[in-house]
Amino acid sequence: MFRIIRHLLVAMAIFFVVPTALASSHQCADLKNMKLGIDEYYLELDSRKPICTKVPGTIRVRIKNPPNSDHVVARGDVTATQKPGSPLTISGNNSADRLELVINVTGPATADEEAQFLIAVKDVGVLDPKVRVVDTDVLLRLLTHAIEESLGILGLDWEDAARAVDTQLELIE
Repeated sequence: MFRIIRHLLVAMAIFFVVPTALASSHQCADLKNMKLGIDEYYLELDSRKPICTKVPGTIRVRIKNPPNSDHVVARGDVTATQKPGSPLTISGNNSADRLELVINVTGPATADEEAQFLIAVKDVGVLDPKVRVVDTDVLLRLLTHAIEESLGILGLDWEDAARAVDTQLELIE
């Protein structure tokens, strides 16, 4: 029983603790919890850090209407476009799901390069956040470090994590 609890703790650490640690360690916005708040006279992206992604990459930002809001966001009301002179192609909208902005980032890029883009909301306003390109190898090293720290907090090691994965695979089969 104790072993099963330890395995569950490992899985929870990997899925909940690691993304937050990774975002803060690379000074990136926490995409898992990022929201775009929209009201008739209000527009805010709740993170002041750049949005990090690999290129090509897709970024998903939840759209939130404050409670008691009279403003309703319809499909296609929110769009993302790169600013002039951007080294990346950035485009997207909320056409598939009215409460989720899907942004695609493509083009030639180098690690740590930043590009500015615009998020426009029909009848509300415009924001100008940034995208930071993250190298895949750097991302993997940061992820490995974050997982090791999380496992250490729980008093576990990589072998414990491997056993947890094996247990999960057995339960799925």
